[in-house]
Parts: sequence; C-alpha cells; structure tokens
Amino acid sequence: MSFTNLLYIILLLAVIFLLSCNPVIPPETTSEEWIAMIDVDGNNLQFICKSFTTPYFVPDPDNTGQELIMLDGGRIDLMNQDGSNQRTIIDSVGGIYRFSEDRSKMLLVNDGEIYIANTDGSGLENLTNTPDIIEREPSFSLNEENVLYHFIDTQDSIIVLACMDLSTKTTYHLYEEEFTYLSYFISPVYATDDTVIFGQSYSNLDTLNTEGLFLYDGEIKILIDPGYINAKISYNRNNNLLAYKNSTSLKLYHTETGVIEVIEGNYGYNVSAYFNRDGSLMSFTSFVIDTTTLEGYNILRNYEDAASNNYNPIDFNVVSTKVIMNLYRVFPNSNEVGRL
Repeated sequence: MSFTNLLYIILLLAVIFLLSCNPVIPPETTSEEWIAMIDVDGNNLQFICKSFTTPYFVPDPDNTGQELIMLDGGRIDLMNQDGSNQRTIIDSVGGIYRFSEDRSKMLLVNDGEIYIANTDGSGLENLTNTPDIIEREPSFSLNEENVLYHFIDTQDSIIVLACMDLSTKTTYHLYEEEFTYLSYFISPVYATDDTVIFGQSYSNLDTLNTEGLFLYDGEIKILIDPGYINAKISYNRNNNLLAYKNSTSLKLYHTETGVIEVIEGNYGYNVSAYFNRDGSLMSFTSFVIDTTTLEGYNILRNYEDAASNNYNPIDFNVVSTKVIMNLYRVFPNSNEVGRL
C-alpha cells in the first residue's frame, strides 16, 4: 500500500471518528419582542405585532363590552385585538402606573410629574405640575375621588405620603418623615378608606429601623413584614388582597385578616404581580397563580420552542379568559426574523 493511499485511509477514519463522536449542532435561534395573546389555560398562542411595549386590556369606548389593547412604551397606543387600527392616543406622556377599577382612567408618571387621563386618550391633565418636586407612584383611593402618591421635599428634608382631592386639586400630607439618602417610600396603596400600605427602605425611626412592608392607620406606622420591597405593590379591592415581592419571596397579604401567605416557587425577579378583575387569579412573569390554592402554572409551557418569558407582567382580560403579554418570540434561524 502506497503512502498516499495510507494517508487517505487515515484521513477518512478521522472524519468518520469526528462525525460519530460530535453531537449535532442545533441551528442558531433568534428572538424578538412581540405582543402576544393566549387563552388563560395556556392554549391558542397568537402573535399580534412586533413591539417592546407593555400591553394591557382596556374598554373600547365605542363598543360596550368589547376591549382594546393598550401599548405603553414612551407613548401610548390603542389597537384592536387582532393588531389592526393601531393609533397613538398620547405621544408625549408615557408611563402608566395604575388604572381605575373599571379601567376608564389611568394615572401616568413622567419626569417626576403625575398625570391623569381617560383610557381613550382624552382628558390628559398634569395633576402635580411642580417642576422642583419629584412625585412618584400614584394610586387611586377606593372611591377614586383622590390620588395617593409620595414625594421628597429636599428643602425641608422630608419624605411625604400625600393625597390629592381630584375635584378641588387640594393636596393633603398624610404622613411624613425625615429624609436621608437611603430612606424612601415605595408604592403606597389604600387598603381601606383610612389605611395606607407602602414599602419602605431604611426607615429613620429608631424603633423601626428596618426595611419592609408598613401600614399607616392615620395615627401610627406599623411594620407588617420586614424585607426589601423591590417592585410595585398590587392591590385587589374585590378580594381584599395585596401582592408584593419581598426580598426573594412572592407574598399575598389579606388586608381584612392580616394573614400573609408565601407563594412557593422561584420568583426571584424584581417585577410586579398583577391581579385579574375579581382577584381570583394573579400573574407573575409568565406564571398564573390561583389566589385561593396558591397553585400556579407557566402559561407558556406548551410553547417553549416558539416563545419565552422576558419577565414582563401579563394582563388578564375582563372575563379572565385570555391574557396579553410582551414576550420573546423565538425563531429557528436568523432569516425567519420578523416574519409571521
């Protein structure tokens, strides 16, 4: 056998060896952010449009009983549930923080100012209009006649829980403390007409020198649960439930009984929970959780090859049959990006 033939045989054996030992390399995948809708049981995933915005269901003012999709991403758009007729309703003040109970109104935050508007885009109004003061994290009172928020008064070195009467635009200071660099209120909400619940980082009070979930009843401040509150607090008045992320735990607080329940699972992300309208369900990232049994499931479990969670919240429609979300749509290779 010639040296050349022997070399060919050796090379052929080497190729066979490499092919037999190396695993098949999967094709490259690419993902993009899309708005998608899916049944609440995790079936019938529909990709609606390519977008990085946060979607919500809001009532259609022209069709009673119907809902539109609202997109919030620096500007606010509305569109039909199939993605058609997308139009901008507010182009300069994005940043929805909370809705009214029927979702006919919304509170927005932009550049340290608090705004109110109807969810059809009409009635936009700057409620605070104080360029020298930064107001944050507004919420409606239970009767929706007032707006609760907090701000820092650097001139007087205080942090303030404040309430504005929407009819007179009069502002009342509910509670205040000395302000230091690390001390601030987080996401205040009304649990009852007279009780405010909020998170706080590094309270200055000697007896409550901690961080956690606090209650203010009009007279005293009470520590409910220690631990850093690192996302927006959600409250459902229909079920008297409050959901919050405490350090690494996702928790439910029953405002009538004071019971705190820990929802077991890997919920280590600094995002907010969202309730459906009656409070029977809540979402956290791509998980849907029953608030009675505390059992949950990944709503994308049937579509692991087509979509993945990007840790943004998902929102329920009014009858809790569908949810809308922003997610990563996964494509098998790069030349499929952007195609339906």
